[in-house]
Amino acid sequence: MKTMIGTAAAALAVLLPAVADAQPRAVQRNGCTNCHAAQEGGRGSSMSFPELARKYGSLGEDQLVKQLKDGSTNHPPIRGNEAQTREIIQWMLTLK
Repeated sequence: MKTMIGTAAAALAVLLPAVADAQPRAVQRNGCTNCHAAQEGGRGSSMSFPELARKYGSLGEDQLVKQLKDGSTNHPPIRGNEAQTREIIQWMLTLK
C-alpha cells in the first residue's frame, strides 16, 4: 500500500506542472509566446503570463477579451474568434 501511494505521489509531482502549463493552441497560433513567457520572468521587456494575470486580472475576463480582440497601443489585436480569445484569458488567469 505504501508503495502504491508513493508511486501515485511521484506521478502527480511529474504530471501536475505539465497540466498547469498546458497552453491553449491559440497561444501558439497567435505567437503569444514570442513575447510572453508562461513562467515568471517575461521575454525582453514583455511581462510573463503570470505577471499579466496579476496586473490585469482585476479588469475581468470580458474586458480582457475585448482588449485582446481590439488591440491597444502596447499590443496588436489577437487573431481568432471570441471563444479562442476567451480560452487564452481563462488560461492566463489560472497562472496568478
